[in-house]
Amino acid sequence: MFVVGVLLADLVFIAHLGVALWTGSVARQGIEVALAEAFTYVAESSAEQVGEYVEASEQTTYTVVRWIERDSPTVDEIEDRLLMLAAADSRLRVIAVAFPDDSFVAVVPGQDGSGLAYVTARATTTEGTYRFTGYRVDLTVASVEDGELTVGGRELGFWDAAESAYELVWTQPALRPITGVGGSWAAKRVLDDEGEVQAVVATDFPLDALEADLNSLPIGKDGEIFLLDRGRRVLTGPASVSDQIASGFDEDGGLPASDFAIDPSETATPFDVTVQIGQDGSLQTAERGLTDLGVPWILHFRATDSALAPGIIHLAQVFRWMTGGMLVVLVFALVVYAIIWNPLQSLRRAAYQDGLTGLLTRRRLAVLAPGVIADAHSDGGHVCVVVLDLDNFKSLNDALGHDAGDAALESVGTALAGYARSGDLVARWGGDEFVAVLAMPDDTLGTTAMERLRASTEQALVTMYPEVAGLGVTAGGTRSLSGSDRLEDLVRAADQALIEGKQHAKSTSYAAHH
Repeated sequence: MFVVGVLLADLVFIAHLGVALWTGSVARQGIEVALAEAFTYVAESSAEQVGEYVEASEQTTYTVVRWIERDSPTVDEIEDRLLMLAAADSRLRVIAVAFPDDSFVAVVPGQDGSGLAYVTARATTTEGTYRFTGYRVDLTVASVEDGELTVGGRELGFWDAAESAYELVWTQPALRPITGVGGSWAAKRVLDDEGEVQAVVATDFPLDALEADLNSLPIGKDGEIFLLDRGRRVLTGPASVSDQIASGFDEDGGLPASDFAIDPSETATPFDVTVQIGQDGSLQTAERGLTDLGVPWILHFRATDSALAPGIIHLAQVFRWMTGGMLVVLVFALVVYAIIWNPLQSLRRAAYQDGLTGLLTRRRLAVLAPGVIADAHSDGGHVCVVVLDLDNFKSLNDALGHDAGDAALESVGTALAGYARSGDLVARWGGDEFVAVLAMPDDTLGTTAMERLRASTEQALVTMYPEVAGLGVTAGGTRSLSGSDRLEDLVRAADQALIEGKQHAKSTSYAAHH
C-alpha cells in the first residue's frame, strides 16, 4: 500500500504539473492566435478602405474610356462630363483626358479658401495656353482665367505608361504636375477605329483622404498604418508624419520606408495577399500585398499588443498568473513531499522490517508467504517452514544485560539474512523466535537446509558470546503439502515439532511428522 500511495502521489504530481504546463502552453498559443487575428483584421479592414478608393478611380476611368469610344464627344462635352463625375464622387481628386497633340482636359477640387468647389484645366497646344474655369458647389461658373501652357498632356505622368498597355495601369506614385501633391494615376488608353491612340483617360484619388480614412480605423492608441509602393516607398502614413511624407514626394516617388523606421521581421511583396505577421522591435507588424485590388502596393500596420488588444493582453496576464500560481502550489507540494519522504520511509521500514534485526516483521511475512508457497507448488516443489528458538537466551540477558541480548538478536538476524537464498523469506516472529520460509525445488523434505540454517545461526551466536553456557539454537520444521496451505498452520506444526524436540535435546533440528 505504501508503494501504491507513493505511485499515486507521484502520478497526481506529474498530472498536475502536466496540466499546468499544458494550460500555459494552450493559453499562450490561443493568445498568439487571437493577437494574429486582431492584426489580420486591421490589415484586411485597411485593405478594404484602399480597395474603395482604387475601385472608384478604376470605375471612373473605365466609364470615361467607354463613353469616348462609343460617343466620340467633343472637348467641351468631355470637360462637362469630367466635372459631373468629380462632383458625384468625393474620393476622386483629379480626372484627366490627354490627347496625342499634347492637349488635355482635367478637373481638380478647388483649393481651400478659394471659394471654389472645382476647377477645370483645359490646355490647347494650338494656342499654347491654359484656361482655368472655377465652379461653385452647384457647378455654376465662378471664374475664368487664362495662363501660359507649361505642361502638356504627355507630361502629366500617365501617357507613357498607358499608351502601349492593353489594360488599365496604375502608374508609379509621384508628384502630380497639376495639383503639386503626390499621387498615382489609374490610366487607360482610348483607341479609334484604326487602332490608333485617340486619348488616354486617367483618374487620381487623394492620398491624404485615404490616409485619414485608414487612420480612423480602430488600431489602438499607438497603431500606425502605412501604404508603401512596390519599392517600399511611403505613400501614406499616420497624421504625425503626413507633412514629412508630403514634403518627401518628387517626380520619382516618396521617401523610403527606412526613413520611418519600418523594418519588420516578416515583409510582404505586392503579390502577398495573405497577411504576413511579424515583429519590429517591441511592435507587432502585419503586411499585405494589394495586387488583388489592382494596385502594386503594400499595406503596413504596426502597433503594440496592449494597445490593439488590451482585453487579450489582460487575459494573457491572468493565464500567466494562474499558471504561475499552479506551479507555486506544485513546488510547495514538492517541498512537503520531500519533507515527509524520510518519515514515510521510516514508517514503511517499521511496517516491513524489524527495527532490531532488519528481518521481515511477522505481519509482512504473513502477507508475502502465501505467494511464495503457491509459486513453489506451481513449479513442482514445496516450502519448508522453519521455526528457530534461541536456547538459554534469558541467561544471556541476565548475565550480560539487555544490550548484549539485542546485539545477539541482531547477529542472529544477520546470519539468517546471509543464509537465505533468493525467494526465501526470513522474519523475526517475536522475542527470540524466528521463522524462515525456504522454497524447495523438489520433493526433498528440507531437513538438511533446516539444519544448515540452524547451525549457521548457532555458530554466529556462540562465537559472539562463548562465555554464556548452554547458548544455542533449536529448530523445528515442516513442509507444505499444497499451494493453498496457510502459513499459520505450517508455523504451528513447525513450532510443535520444536517444542517436542526440546524435551529431548536442545541445539538440534526437528522435523514435524506428516
